[in-house]
Amino acid sequence: MPEFTNEQLAAIARQLLASGDAGGAEGLARRALADSPEHRESLLILARIAAERNDPQAASAFMERAAAAPRQVHPKDLLSEEVAKLLTAAEADANNPCAWFEAGKALQEARDADRAEACYRRALALEPRYTAAMNNLGLVLNDRGETEAALAALRTALDMPGGAAAYDNYLYVLHFLDGLSADTVAAEHRQWAARCAGPLAPADPQFPNVPDPGKRLRVGYVSPHFHRHPVGRLLLKLFENADPREVEVFCYSGGSQSDDVTALLQLGASHWIDIRNLSDAALADRIRTDRIDILVDLPMHMAGNRLLAFALRPAP
Repeated sequence: MPEFTNEQLAAIARQLLASGDAGGAEGLARRALADSPEHRESLLILARIAAERNDPQAASAFMERAAAAPRQVHPKDLLSEEVAKLLTAAEADANNPCAWFEAGKALQEARDADRAEACYRRALALEPRYTAAMNNLGLVLNDRGETEAALAALRTALDMPGGAAAYDNYLYVLHFLDGLSADTVAAEHRQWAARCAGPLAPADPQFPNVPDPGKRLRVGYVSPHFHRHPVGRLLLKLFENADPREVEVFCYSGGSQSDDVTALLQLGASHWIDIRNLSDAALADRIRTDRIDILVDLPMHMAGNRLLAFALRPAP
């Protein structure tokens, strides 16, 4: 009888890999494989190590063995019909990186991090500069608490074609890394501003609102989270205590969720604008048309943010 089960060895190997000890993780994974050559989790760990060592051939070989290995099915592992179809399509078209990416995306949405990671790594083995796959791989690793590995993937995505799209995720994940100083975090955000926001800023922004200190202020809030979300709940008291004689509230909503918190926020808002189908330029134009005095960004770099509309300086 082994001292640890193969599942325990794989769990410890994942912890070692997350802490940067790839050699220790490899040793444990190979120990499990010596006992059970088709141990799927150990094969996935070795595939990841090979990928991080820039050995796509070995990574692909381990991934193929993992895909063929039997797996113990628990109720939480059961795939929906749609996800199963995408995974089956990827396996049938095994040399198509896009097929593996779509399967990974579906698995990620189903919160199946292990299989999502495996699919993204298959896509990257086939197309190493697949920006969206590298970006999503970073998010999967972050969801599993592997912050340093997540940031490494996202940094790699930043240098790929169209990599600026990964910047929001990189800055968001940065906040989960222990030991970073506030100055370092601020410097990273300034780099984003210089690369992504700065080129959009007008040289001489013009605002149609009248700068009258005695007028009723028009305040705009931009968010995809006007629902039962920490942001939505925090706004409840703010809206409840806003004096409508002094403040006219505009909510620019980019979210699709709606619940009891949404209904309460709508009661407290003077205007409710659905911005899901508006481009950044169109949103900026709408804000200018509304003559907003103070524009408030709520999601920062979280998903669904509209920071590039803010970069267009639609409000003072």
